[in-house]
Amino acid sequence: MGLALLVFGASLAAALKRAEGDEGGWWILAVVGIAAISIGIVADAAVITFVRAVGHGVSGDALWVGYGLDHWLGVLLALPLGLFVVAVSLGSRSTGLLPRWLGWGGVAVAVLLVLGGASVIGDEVSGGVLGLPLFVGYLLLLVWIVGASIRLWRGTASNRAPAPVTRATTA
Repeated sequence: MGLALLVFGASLAAALKRAEGDEGGWWILAVVGIAAISIGIVADAAVITFVRAVGHGVSGDALWVGYGLDHWLGVLLALPLGLFVVAVSLGSRSTGLLPRWLGWGGVAVAVLLVLGGASVIGDEVSGGVLGLPLFVGYLLLLVWIVGASIRLWRGTASNRAPAPVTRATTA
């Protein structure tokens, strides 16, 4: 799933680059944000490694390292995702790449993700008060991804083929 997210993000950043031309730089921030989520792939690999270690009989304090690593990286994925979503959303506001509702919705999602990214403060590992915005942000992110994917799949008005002209016949 992490690789699919990277491909989706790269595709959306490339579409934003084409839409912006030489005029904007939102696509650069989108690339930085989506590239930074590759750390999530590292977290997933670490979880798989520790699960396999348990399967081979490892127990005790060695496994707490894996818990701390995965928890922090999983929560901190919200920050680069927030950067990616806000860059694409604001870039699409000026280029028309995405519909207006996806642009404004993406800004709201990004705010929730960044606010929720602060949910691990000090020794708080359960999310605390800010865990709810993070949860809602991830849920709304799924809606935003589906909406943006449909828009990419359908294409924008500028790259669709024009409708064929038909002549009316009189009988």
